[in-house]
Amino acid sequence: MLDRPPVTDEQLSTCARQSYGIDLRETTFLPIGYDANAGVFRGVATTGAYFLKVKRTPIDLVSVLLPRDLHARGLTEVVAPLLTVNGENWGVIGEFALLIYPFIETRPATRLNPEQWIAFGAALKRLHQTPLADALHPLITQETFIPSPRCVQIIHWIESTIRTHSWTHSVKQAFAAFWIEQAVLIQQVVERAIQLGQQLQAAVQPKLICHADIHTGNLLVDTDGGLYIVDWDQPMLAPIERDLLFVSDGVFWTTPEDEAQFFQGYGPVTIDPHRMAYYRYARAVEEIAEFAVQILESDSSDEALADAFHWFKAQFGPRSIIAKADQLWEVSLR
Repeated sequence: MLDRPPVTDEQLSTCARQSYGIDLRETTFLPIGYDANAGVFRGVATTGAYFLKVKRTPIDLVSVLLPRDLHARGLTEVVAPLLTVNGENWGVIGEFALLIYPFIETRPATRLNPEQWIAFGAALKRLHQTPLADALHPLITQETFIPSPRCVQIIHWIESTIRTHSWTHSVKQAFAAFWIEQAVLIQQVVERAIQLGQQLQAAVQPKLICHADIHTGNLLVDTDGGLYIVDWDQPMLAPIERDLLFVSDGVFWTTPEDEAQFFQGYGPVTIDPHRMAYYRYARAVEEIAEFAVQILESDSSDEALADAFHWFKAQFGPRSIIAKADQLWEVSLR
């Protein structure tokens, strides 16, 4: 969960009215998601309910233009942000952008049922089969098979300082002890991500539109059972393994039944073990670094720190993304 960003209800209402022509009667902060640079709200106006996303600038323009283009081209599962009254892509509140979306009334949190897993697979297949609009080619990130340099740098910095720094907060103390315990494995994850990436750079790889963060936390199911895909913050052109990472082999808490139903909708596919191993290690590098920063560098609430530490520890263990990557590492050596 996240703490509320430093934006008041009055600022939200003023920006919504001036930028979108929406007169909000009330706003409610929703402590969901794991982007430390963003926060989301439910807004209610006379014209209905809206989903408000406040995100620290700069904003990746393609994260707004791509979902809008996909929705207009018939991928109705894609949730796209509204334009402002002046045709702009977002409103501005100081150092934050305000993006407003239609609000989707969802069911209480439950697992996807078999029909929804099938629908999810079919929707992702349509995405992967959709050609990128020519105008978006200069804007979208293309896979380089280089693990996030920023996250690699963060990991190296923490490793070089964690044994000499002391913290007073109990969660930060526990985090430091856990990091030291896992230090050899963390370094191995970084090294393997880099090595696999270098191997993949040496050959031409297929690249299609990928959501790039398509776990079930970024799916919504409405009260009629309809499925929607949200949070298009980091789309890219990449091999399909970039998205299939999230539904394969139980890495993101999917069951074998979930996976079978997903691929019933997606259709037959051959997953390349080298690319999948790379994506698992590269994702682990990002999660390790991002949750570490949330824990060590923030003044978050005790609850938010504990939650970040929980998800940091989830990267390790016998069913974790690292363990699953290690299994494919053995395959890649053959």
